Amino acid sequence: MVRVATPVNDIQSFGDLNNLMNIQEIHCRFQDRGCSAVLTVQEMRTHESNCGYVPAWCPNDGCPRFSNDQSGFESLSINRRDLEAHMTQCEWRVLRCRFGCEELLRFNQMEAHNISCPYASVVCEKCGESVQRHAIERHIREECSLVVIPCE
Repeated sequence: MVRVATPVNDIQSFGDLNNLMNIQEIHCRFQDRGCSAVLTVQEMRTHESNCGYVPAWCPNDGCPRFSNDQSGFESLSINRRDLEAHMTQCEWRVLRCRFGCEELLRFNQMEAHNISCPYASVVCEKCGESVQRHAIERHIREECSLVVIPCE
C-alpha cells in the first residue's frame, strides 16, 4: 500500500481532517492475537464489538487456563471466538449429576462424586441386578430373588 501524505495547508477544516481519518485504513488492534482485518477508523468501532480476537476469559471460577485474575496478563485470556469450544471442555465447568441427584458439580469433581452418588447404579452381589446405591440395602432385604430368607 502506498501512502501519500496530505500537506497540512491542503486541509481546509476540521471536517476535512475528520473525513481524512475516516478513510484511513488501519489494522485491527487485535492483530497480534490473529485478526487480519484492515478497516477504516469509522468501521473499527463496529468491527471491535464483533471481532473474534478480542480477549475473553473463562467464566468458570477456578479455571487456571483462561482466568481473569485482574493481573492484566493477556496470556491468561482466550480469543472470543475460541471461548465456546473451551467452555465445552473446561475442567471447571459446572454440570448437574448425570444420575439424577440434582447436585451441581464441577466437571473435575464428577468422577469422585460418581463413586458415592446415592443415585448411581451398583450391581447387587447376589443377583447381579442393577440398583441405585441408596436402594441396595432395601433391595437385598426385600426384593432380591437370590437372598436366602431363613424360616421362622
